[in-house]
Amino acid sequence: MSTIIKSSSELRKNYNTISYICRKTKTPVFLTKNGTGDTVIMDLETFNQREDDLETSERLFATERSRMLGSQGQPIDAFEKNMREAIAKGAEHYQLTNQHQHPNEHAHPHQFPDNSNARRVYNE
Repeated sequence: MSTIIKSSSELRKNYNTISYICRKTKTPVFLTKNGTGDTVIMDLETFNQREDDLETSERLFATERSRMLGSQGQPIDAFEKNMREAIAKGAEHYQLTNQHQHPNEHAHPHQFPDNSNARRVYNE
């Protein structure tokens, strides 16, 4: 992944171009202010994926740490039962969160319901 660096003044002048770069390359763009690193921006899809990956890594780390500290875990039958319940609960949650959305929309905690709401929040 190559590093993309832009000045904050370029963001003000060329927001659409920088936004396009973020979406197209799926990499963060580093912004500088007076020649010093200041901010990082990325497209929403990449941000959501990184958040999901981070959450998964944290759960795996906690599980491994628990195992190393002597946790015996659980019998395979109990594990399978818990996994089936979690999958059913996840499927139910997915159906509930997506029943009123357009087919091309995906529910995610960091998505705005519409772009006008996002512009209103960030332009205030």
